[in-house]
Formats: sequence, C-alpha cells, structure tokens
Amino acid sequence: NDVRNELHKAGLVFSPETALGAMIETPAAAATVRDILEQVDFISVGTNDLLQYFMAADRDNESVLHYQDAASPAFLWLLDLIIKHARESGREMDVTVCGEVSSDPHMLPHLFRMGYRSFSISPASAGVFRTACAEFRQTAAVRGRQASIR
Repeated sequence: NDVRNELHKAGLVFSPETALGAMIETPAAAATVRDILEQVDFISVGTNDLLQYFMAADRDNESVLHYQDAASPAFLWLLDLIIKHARESGREMDVTVCGEVSSDPHMLPHLFRMGYRSFSISPASAGVFRTACAEFRQTAAVRGRQASIR
C-alpha cells in the first residue's frame, strides 16, 4: 500500500490491480520473508544474487567460484526456509524462483520436493525444464506406486 500511495501522491498513472512484488536476493530478505509477504503480492527468489551473498563468494572471482554450489546443504536449507515461511503464511503459491537455479535440472527435484511450484526461466531453458518436470513426475509416480504396494 505504501508504494501505491507514493505513486498516487506523485501523480503517476498506474492500475490499482497491478501486483507488487519483492525480490529475495539477500540473506536478510530470506530471513524476513514473512514480513515481506505482508507488504507485497508476490516474491521472486533471485537465486543468482542470493547464492553469491549467502556464500559470501563473488561469482566473478575465479578463486572462490567453487563456493557457488547451489546444491550445498547450507543453500538448500535457505531455499527450504524461504518456502517454509511462505507456506506458514499461507502464501507459498506467491513465490517464484528465478535465476540459474530455476532451470538447473539437478536443482529442480530439490525445489519440487521443498514445495516450489512457480519458476521464471529463459525461453532457451524451456526444453530442459519440461524434461526435468516430466522426469520428476515419473519418479514421483513410481515411488507412489511402490509405497502403495508395501
């Protein structure tokens, strides 16, 4: 509402139905997802910057590039914390993952299991993303059948 009020006071034309969102790109933002979700309509988890700041490793510095591991237990914990806090607020469907992680076929199963369901990907990644989704669904279906047999 504050942003909408500021736009109105400035005399700028905008649609009152415009959804307002926030980027979650720092560890501080990740830790305060509940508070941020009270102020916005949606959040996008910017995994490129979030990983860099969380691991304290500049992605342009070759000597620390090995710390840029999105599959590290620490970063997976942070991603899980974000969606967990959104879920506890009843807002998990208002969370989108963007950045390299959102179309990494090795990361998608982790994200699906955590509960992420919205991804912002480049058009070039669409095929890889669709294949990873299909493989995850197939694996989940097989596990479901196996569990029902037991």
